[in-house]
Amino acid sequence: MVMLAIRDNLDGLSDEMKKEYKEHNGKFLLDVEAVDNFDLQDIKGLRSSLEAARGERDQAVLKLKPFEGLDVVKARDALKTVAEYDGSDASAKAQKALETQTAEIKAKSETDIKAANQRADKYRKQTADLSLDYAVRKALGEHKLMPKAADVLLPIVQKQVKIEESEDGTLKTTIINPETGHTRLSMKPDNTGPMQMDELIDGIKGDYSYLFASTDTSGTGAKTNTTGTPRSDGKPEITGKNVNAELTAAFDYADKNPDSP
Repeated sequence: MVMLAIRDNLDGLSDEMKKEYKEHNGKFLLDVEAVDNFDLQDIKGLRSSLEAARGERDQAVLKLKPFEGLDVVKARDALKTVAEYDGSDASAKAQKALETQTAEIKAKSETDIKAANQRADKYRKQTADLSLDYAVRKALGEHKLMPKAADVLLPIVQKQVKIEESEDGTLKTTIINPETGHTRLSMKPDNTGPMQMDELIDGIKGDYSYLFASTDTSGTGAKTNTTGTPRSDGKPEITGKNVNAELTAAFDYADKNPDSP
């Protein structure tokens, strides 16, 4: 009969066999004397511990894999040297030098960026000024003016025009109210959009008609003045029939009445 190492009870065993078991934790354990390190023990706990130890060993092997071929003695000496350097004055000086150099580079970069932005703003303003001058002169050139009248009208028109940069970087002209800076809307019927340059200049003609060459070809002689004699409102009449005299009178009037339209 096979003798089990552990039994729940001793039922069915002879009295002689019952003597070979001893009670252990509520069960009956076969009483075996150890010989040459062979013994009867509960190996479940030992097996779990062995499996855990093997797992730890495998993890340690994986962690050491990148260091294969490394001289342990040299590595230990190198680590010792690094530790000594970290706590030395040389390390503190090197750290301080690095921080100082980093701060200098940062300060220089900020200065360079600021200077670059200032140059860009300067060039942008110069470009806008040139574009404004060109746009106004071009618009005036599309109208029939008296000689040198564009120089007189240029500042009058410029203060009512603003150059703006679009999202795509292109420049565009916007007609504004010089007192508020707000965009002026068109006064034309059925047009609620912004005012355009031609409409602005057409509006100026009423106040500065003496700077625009007359387009009256009716031959009626209405408002004809070939000597530059002032009209009833004091402004010289410009017809283009006697350019030198009329223009001289116009510029004299502009010099004497700088605030007059």
